[in-house]
Amino acid sequence: MIFGFWPHIKKPRDQVALLAKYRKVFGSADGKDVLNDILLQAGFADVTPHDGPVTYNEGRRAVAKHIVNLLRLSDQEFSDLMFAAAKLQADFDQSNGEYQ
Repeated sequence: MIFGFWPHIKKPRDQVALLAKYRKVFGSADGKDVLNDILLQAGFADVTPHDGPVTYNEGRRAVAKHIVNLLRLSDQEFSDLMFAAAKLQADFDQSNGEYQ
């Protein structure tokens, strides 16, 4: 197993092929829009309040983190993505939950 992401996929070539599919899907303009929506829905750039549902929120973030990890972004790309996710979250919060 090359990656620990898919314990159910035993053949290295199948793992590499699936990784390439993730990169193809989320590397396109439409894929980046979908990824931004996933990050917003998962609260990827948000912080769970002290008395909030930590387990639930961390579970949602884990899915987004899985996708981001698979994309193997450069430091700059990751920084740009986090900045965009934080801005999207802030805009969403300011609009009282109405996605713009």
